[in-house]
Amino acid sequence: MLGIGAFTILDGKKVTGEDAGVTFFLEEESIGSSRGEEAYKYISELNPDVRGHFITQVTFVARI
Repeated sequence: MLGIGAFTILDGKKVTGEDAGVTFFLEEESIGSSRGEEAYKYISELNPDVRGHFITQVTFVARI
C-alpha cells in the first residue's frame, strides 16, 4: 500500500461464509467475527508502516 499513511474501515457486520468466499481479506476462520476487524488485520499485514483503524458501530445523524 504505497502512497497512503492511514486507512479506516467502517463495517459493523459479521463475516458470513459468502464474504469469505469472495473477499480476498476474509478467510473461512473469520466467519462470525467482525468483518471490519478481520479486514483490518489482513490489510495491515500488507504494509506495517501504514496506520489502520476499524469502526464497527457507526451512528448516522440526519441533518435537515
